[in-house]
Amino acid sequence: MKADGSRPRVSIVVPTFARPALLPRAIASVLEQTFQDFELLVVDDASPKSAEDALTAFSDQRLKVVRHRSNRGSAAARNTGIRLARGELVAFLDDDDNALPGWLQATADVFATAPPRVGYAWCGVRDVQAMPDGTRITLRERRWEHFRDSEPPAMAPNVLATGYGLVVRACCFDHVGLFDESLRACVDVDFLLRLALRFDYAVVPEILIEVSHHELGQLTDPSRQRAEAYERILEKHGQPLSHLPALRLSLQRKLALLRYQTGERSRGRRALLAALGGPDRLGTLRRLVAYELGRGGARTRREARR
Repeated sequence: MKADGSRPRVSIVVPTFARPALLPRAIASVLEQTFQDFELLVVDDASPKSAEDALTAFSDQRLKVVRHRSNRGSAAARNTGIRLARGELVAFLDDDDNALPGWLQATADVFATAPPRVGYAWCGVRDVQAMPDGTRITLRERRWEHFRDSEPPAMAPNVLATGYGLVVRACCFDHVGLFDESLRACVDVDFLLRLALRFDYAVVPEILIEVSHHELGQLTDPSRQRAEAYERILEKHGQPLSHLPALRLSLQRKLALLRYQTGERSRGRRALLAALGGPDRLGTLRRLVAYELGRGGARTRREARR
């Protein structure tokens, strides 16, 4: 809370686990924002070494570190931050990513003029590769200013993730709930699907988040966990997805590719056969043939990683 007792406009939630070398950069990028009416909540998901030890150089009173007693996963870490948040807006930043100085200002400006039905917003991102010498190489840049013109709102979860500068009106959580802590992967897909079914969105066209690619903290078998999560999401949201055939098709195709990647061909085949009843039947058949022959293709592999 600010010195005058008022609440901050924005609460930034940064979940972290075992990344003491990367976390300070993310924290510094928030404290260097041109928009300063915020609180910064770092949720340490029981790292072997407390995140507080990595943040001793920061003395800003807006920074608060909360530590879980046991490792509970990224969904639980974000939920802890959401419950503690006092801002009108709740923003998310991953502990290995970097916010450019204008991120909060540009997003706050969007919400200042947006109607109440706009419940969330995201911005353009730059994918960067951290090199051993400390330099960062740009891999690609992604902007979504034309997304609204080409895709219906319900397709937002197909491209969006919490790491893309996601900012949500705090009141939205009362309507859609928090992140599903029973999922060990794809928690943002599940949450954003619920959000997209209830609220509209806004897109900040500028690139304001740098998404880091590195070898730290990777799951030992991410494909299997992601496949299990997609199966759960398809089952959990079966009724609304029946009215969103394009989104359901996309989720089924991602599930199929992940199953083929983990060697579970029969389960991948079942996912594609189930998708034949949806749109683009020819495209699904082509995928089935390609996966059965062991040719996933670079494009579809990228789709599965998103």
